[in-house]
Amino acid sequence: MADIKIIAFKDENKFSYVMADADGNAQSTIPETATIQFPATISGLSDWEIKNFRTDCIDFDESKKTAKWNTTNFANIVGTEPSADELALASVHQARRIEYPYIGDQLDDLYKQGAFSSDMTAKIKAVKDKHPK
Repeated sequence: MADIKIIAFKDENKFSYVMADADGNAQSTIPETATIQFPATISGLSDWEIKNFRTDCIDFDESKKTAKWNTTNFANIVGTEPSADELALASVHQARRIEYPYIGDQLDDLYKQGAFSSDMTAKIKAVKDKHPK
């Protein structure tokens, strides 16, 4: 678990933030039109939450000048961290997508080999006839 330091600010009636360094200094520019600003520390975030950090998962309290992480909003918007098995499966799918032949070539081969239903063959033939090489 880790902490993130931010400087919250309200601009045009909407809260946002910029990241802050360990000393609480803003890491990027705060708009001149900001009507309120305050430093805050968001505590106890997982690596997954830090990687997917979002403004709409922060509850800003203007009167107390605090910002708190809303784990429920985060789970509803971003979801839960994928398991090792899900990450491994996604990696396999990505590797396959990269190495598979282009989908147009696959479909053309199926068409030429007669592996489509007669209805699909007729639809493809109509497109090929309409747009000959």
